[in-house]
Amino acid sequence: MLYEVTSDLRAVGGRVVEAIAVVGSEGAEFAAKHGAVVGDELVDYVLELDDLDSAELARLASAAPARYRLVHWRDPAPDALLDSYAHAKRFVSDAPNRHPPQVPPWTAALVRQAERERAERGEALWVTAAMLDGKVVAFTEISAGTSVEGDQHDTVVLPDHRRCGLASCIKADLILRLRTSRPDLHTVGVTCAVANTGMRAVNQRVGFLESGRRNLMRLPLLGA
Repeated sequence: MLYEVTSDLRAVGGRVVEAIAVVGSEGAEFAAKHGAVVGDELVDYVLELDDLDSAELARLASAAPARYRLVHWRDPAPDALLDSYAHAKRFVSDAPNRHPPQVPPWTAALVRQAERERAERGEALWVTAAMLDGKVVAFTEISAGTSVEGDQHDTVVLPDHRRCGLASCIKADLILRLRTSRPDLHTVGVTCAVANTGMRAVNQRVGFLESGRRNLMRLPLLGA
């Protein structure tokens, strides 16, 4: 089966096959046996919403420098913030990774398209953003549908605004607001690259606990 798949991919110009495998699993061993290498090391985290330290989260949420203003929304993003929000989303590519993922060239139109697609799936995105001079300079996102599990998506702080506590502040704020808006949610999950030590520290600071590790396995298609 693997031979057939890789042959078909070579025929259409494919160069690499990627798959996620739990560290130490049979899938990881199978991938390594057939020449795949580790492209990135990933850590999975889970936040148990019933076990929140609300006082600590409130402290973190209020710890941002006074010049920043926090704003909040649930899909859709406010029209006035759409362009700067889309611009900030492009900086996901700054996150430390051994093999950075492809980041869409976010525009206002792409943001609106993503909102429509979530609505069709019965999901919504909650966002907390930090504003300065009328523009989004940091944001964090959590999506949730009808299940009891939410998913943490992008968290971004623009380069000129890093190392002042904004990431912890906006994450703590969003978690507290989501707990109020969606009391039926039990957990929020997030995946982070092992190399992204800064965001891993933020995740742990706001209450996420490591639940497992996975690797992005990459198999080069020789002769592609």
